[in-house]
Parts: sequence; structure tokens; C-alpha cells
Amino acid sequence: MEVFKLIFEKEYVYDDVAEWRLTDAAGNVDWMTVIKKEEPLVNLEELSLWDIGEEASTDDIIAIFAHCPNSKKLSIEIFSEDYDHDAIGEFIGKECSKIQTLNCGSIEIGVDVDGPLLLLILEALPAQQLEVMIFRGSLSPFCASSFTRPIQRHSTALHTIHISHTATLEKISVAIIFEECISLQDFSLEFDRDHGRGLFATLSDILERPWNTSNLVSLSLGIGGCELPVEYEGQQPYYDRSAPITLSKAETVHFTRLEELYRRIGSLVELEFLGLEMMTLDTEGRVDMALMNKRKSFPAMLTLGDPKTGRPGYLSLLTDLKKLRYLRRLVHADSTESTATVGLEE
Repeated sequence: MEVFKLIFEKEYVYDDVAEWRLTDAAGNVDWMTVIKKEEPLVNLEELSLWDIGEEASTDDIIAIFAHCPNSKKLSIEIFSEDYDHDAIGEFIGKECSKIQTLNCGSIEIGVDVDGPLLLLILEALPAQQLEVMIFRGSLSPFCASSFTRPIQRHSTALHTIHISHTATLEKISVAIIFEECISLQDFSLEFDRDHGRGLFATLSDILERPWNTSNLVSLSLGIGGCELPVEYEGQQPYYDRSAPITLSKAETVHFTRLEELYRRIGSLVELEFLGLEMMTLDTEGRVDMALMNKRKSFPAMLTLGDPKTGRPGYLSLLTDLKKLRYLRRLVHADSTESTATVGLEE
């Protein structure tokens, strides 16, 4: 039985879903055909709808999905507010109930798209079915508080979560995802530096719950709230102090929390890719882009501690990452901490 992939784009003339472009499952054949039949395309497993624009109606979009009940992989642009997102999302989730991979968002980098279509599809699909979720674009403020819950609906099945180029959301409960998504292998939250927006975790959130992420192979995200507290003007960083180094009570408490973070990362023994970015926040918990543009390293993460001098260091907590092949973003040779500690024992 031959399996087909379907791509529907606005430049193709369509009349009651009569004209399609079909390629084979491997993507090696590219040809046009006209389908003049009413019955569903039962062999169609991959469906892509991008750049629809304003030419189609809500009924047109629903008619397309009515012909594709067995789709397992869906790539779809988030439509404008002129479309009925509730009707489209519910129809896709219920009538195309075999979807396992969902790629939803804007086809162009940096272009904002509105509407909760992704969330509606996640809610309407059978629970614990979706395996891959990729979101690219922005979410409207009205759905900001409901982003984590739809992910929970598929927590035991999801093995890949990629979220990027979000405009109105700044935080997500990574703690809930790491506790409940027990099959997770690839997790990425991308912060858009060019536009100063995107999702990130906070130290408080990410340590709030236990992690059940022993299968993680690739981890990429920003974490805010990792900077050491500055208790008075002119306070020297711990790495610039003369030995023996004395830490304040607040610094000691903070290093205890950082140590727990590094310990959890070090327990992810299947990791091959690790990309962490320290998100610098202002007093209101928002990303401070002026400080973000200055090179910063996670405090004492990649240095060895020295009990004789009192210098903290937690590199030894990462020794079990034997499969690690790529280490990105958290290493800055020209950060102030790296400059001060380069040449030490490690």
C-alpha cells in the first residue's frame, strides 16, 4: 500500500478540495494531480498547510481535513483571527485523531501569528497520543495561562517539544513538563535575542518538582534567576575575593540551589547536546536585554571547588555526561567569571 504526503499552499487553485500536490513519503517525487472524488484519502499520512493567507474560508480549511482522517503528521500555519480557531482546532483533533506529530506556527521567522490553534488541537486530540510538538510564532495573551495544561494532556507520549519565537509569553512551567513528560528526549525553548522575546525557565520553577527526564538526549533552554545576589554596592564577586573566600548567607543559600540544578543536569546521562543560557532578569522578573548582551556564565558550574580557599565549584557534578558531544551557550571564555578563573586546576 502506497503512502502519500500532501502539501497545500495558497498558490494552488482549489475547488472543493479538488487539486492537490502529492509527493511520495520519501519526498523524492514532485507532481501535480487532480482528485475528483468524495471519499477520504485514507492512505494520506502527512499533511502540510502553509501560507494560506485570506483566500480560504473556515469551511474550506475544515473540508481539507475532512478528506484526511488518517494523517499522522501535520504541519499547519496558525491562521489569522478571521478564521474560527475553535471550529478548526476541534475538528482537527476529533476527525484527524491519529495525529502524532504536530508542527504549528508561522512560516516566516519573526512574524507574529495570533490565535490558540495549537492549544485547541492538543486539547481535542485523544489524550496521551501526541509524540512531537513543534511551535513557532506567538501566542495571544488570552491563552498565555493555558500553555502547560495541553502539554500535560500528552505528557507520557511526548518525546519532542520545540517552542520558539514566542512574543507574548516569557515563562512556562518547565518543572511540570520535566516531572510529567517521562518519554521526553528532545526539549528546546528558544529565546529570540534579536527581538528580545521568548520562553525561558526560572531557577525557582525548574527546581520546584522532581525531574523524570532520564531519556533526554538534547536539552536547550534559558534559565533566569541564576545570578548571585548583590547585597551592597561595590560588592566583589566571589571569584575576585582573596582567600579564604567567605560567602554571605544569601550567597550560600543561592549556591545550594545552583548545586541542585547542576546535580540534576549531571544526572541526565543520555545527553548528547546541552545548550543552556543564563537569562539576566530585572527586578520585575523580565529579561534585561542590556545585561543579556554581556557575556555571563553560570556561577561556578564549570570550575572545580577548592575547600582550602573556600572557592565553590561544581564541574565534578557533570562527570557522568559521558555521551555529551555538544556544549553550547553556557560557555563564554570572555565572561568576567571565566576571565578570572581561567588557568585554575580544571
